[in-house]
Amino acid sequence: MSRAVSVLGSMDTDLGRRMLGLALLPLRPATARAVLDRASDAAEDDAGLTAPVSHRSLDRLFEVDPGWAIARHATSHAPAALEIVAETSWWSAAPAKPGALLERLWRNSVATALAARGLAREAGDRDPDEIARAGLLARLGWWAAAVVDPAWLENWSRVSSAEARRKLEIADLGLELCELGRRLAVCWGCSRLVVDAAWLHADTRPEFLAAAAEPDRLLLVQRGVRIAEETPWGLEDASREGMPSDPRGRILVAEVQARCTGSFIAGDASSFEERTTRRCARLRLELAVERPARGRAMCLLNAMAQAPADVVPDEWAPWAALALCEQEGVHAAQVDWLAELHDHDESPKAAERNHSLGVVPAPPAVKDERPPSFETMLFVHGRPRAVVKLWCDPRSAVLGEWTVGPTRSAWEHWATLVHDKSAVERRLQTVASGFRSANESEQTRLARLKYEALAEFAAGAGHELNNPLAVIMGRAQILLSSGPAPDAARSLRLIVEQAARAHRMLRDLMFIARPPAPRLRECRAAESLRNAARDLAGEIKAKDLRLVAEYDESEPVVSSDPDALDHLAVSLLRNAIEATPPGGVIEVRSSTGAEEIVWHFADSGRGFTTAEAARLLDPFYCGRQAGRGLGLGLPRAARITESLGARLRWSSNPGSGALFQVYLPIENGARTA
Repeated sequence: MSRAVSVLGSMDTDLGRRMLGLALLPLRPATARAVLDRASDAAEDDAGLTAPVSHRSLDRLFEVDPGWAIARHATSHAPAALEIVAETSWWSAAPAKPGALLERLWRNSVATALAARGLAREAGDRDPDEIARAGLLARLGWWAAAVVDPAWLENWSRVSSAEARRKLEIADLGLELCELGRRLAVCWGCSRLVVDAAWLHADTRPEFLAAAAEPDRLLLVQRGVRIAEETPWGLEDASREGMPSDPRGRILVAEVQARCTGSFIAGDASSFEERTTRRCARLRLELAVERPARGRAMCLLNAMAQAPADVVPDEWAPWAALALCEQEGVHAAQVDWLAELHDHDESPKAAERNHSLGVVPAPPAVKDERPPSFETMLFVHGRPRAVVKLWCDPRSAVLGEWTVGPTRSAWEHWATLVHDKSAVERRLQTVASGFRSANESEQTRLARLKYEALAEFAAGAGHELNNPLAVIMGRAQILLSSGPAPDAARSLRLIVEQAARAHRMLRDLMFIARPPAPRLRECRAAESLRNAARDLAGEIKAKDLRLVAEYDESEPVVSSDPDALDHLAVSLLRNAIEATPPGGVIEVRSSTGAEEIVWHFADSGRGFTTAEAARLLDPFYCGRQAGRGLGLGLPRAARITESLGARLRWSSNPGSGALFQVYLPIENGARTA
């Protein structure tokens, strides 16, 4: 507890804040000079100016500079060599004693890196160079102290015991040097292996090793640290000067001496040379980027302007590839939208593709079968969404711009706009579909409640009204049988008719509310049409109407309820009779399809409007004039159709009649006559 309090209490030390505030480690002047000399050879080559330096003769120089390792590998993208030189400061000369300690720290770090790389190769590690980098930066906290206050680091080296050094670190910095290295590695975006190496390079306890991201690889770095401590440049025991006794250690010392020639900081380096070199690097970068970038920016803008406003991600890929092909030096391009990560668009075009058609090379329009010169991911909201492949000259400026310029950001913004627009469209469709579903569910619920209320009403009304109606009809019929006067006979017949009409209304209400279950048996649907035409022939003649009937004699026998079909045919034919004015024509026809028998009922009446069609089957709505009944024929027909598993469709143009169609399914067991 006391240790935790002391650490927290000293976190605000000025020296600790300055170390934690470092942007990056400085570069060795020798590294910056080598990069600028290499860039001078490519003064007329834009790609050479912006590409990362990979000249074999410079590899050893870069491998021994911690500042270069941090700048090159800590960021999310690999910066160009000139960019590192332009943006990174230099080491400044230190006094004699701190300078000697800095030389010792340098050689100790290089020895750790070389030893760790050798161990990694022996262990068959997948990336020995990454192990070497972690070894080079294992003393990251010490390097930060050397940048901010080399004199303090020199005083630290004079403290003999490890516990006394730890107390000095906490007292002066607010935290231990290994913790300082861990925080800086995290802040600078280093790999997890570098973070763990800077923190746990000397702590081999199993519980700490288990906390590492890659314990086996960290163990290689720790072994490299212990081997480096056996060389003349050990930091824990500054008094060690002799050569290691084992041959491997002697070989390591020789290799370190071969790589670490000269001083860590060049004695002739000056602040003026640093400013001049960094400014020269910036100007070379601007020179390399400005000319081609302007042309590529125009290609991108033209592609964005010509792309359809409603383009979906899968359709966007060809447009993107075409824009890339128009850039100078690009022979072919391919953009693949990642279907496995893409929320599929529901448009028919996108559904047909399911994968990008993104290959749009320059004429002839065929895909280049060679491996691409460059391949990279486009990220949308932090997730990889598309793969960009380019076939171009190896020294093309396009490759350099994709590496360091704003090209990637521009393309990712365009991909994000397309993705987000498509996502918004899908969300709108989802909301609309959900609203429609909710509305349909509510309409279904309301219809169910209506029918339940209607059933309650019809049951009560049928019980209370049918008996009085029966009495009225019976008494009127008795009086008619006694031979009354003609006027009285007409009135009695009217009473009987209206009482029967009221009874039919109650019967229809009860049927609509709770239709009986169909009693299925084999029958012919066309017979119901014939029966309806025969039963209503009197009404058709009374209104001076003409009936045109056509029946399919080859229709199959179906399993259905013939009584329900009779009622359905009568209801729809009577509806056509009531809708057609005197002298009009009614057409009744049946036809047989592959899976259904279709009835057609067409009248030549006034038709119905859109508002009337919305409530055409509502038993609580009637468009008739007062005194003509409730108009329950169509709601009754709809309930019969539903009970038989059929479908009822209608269409109308106001003033030109209406057409009602019944689609009766033909069951698998149906047989033809």
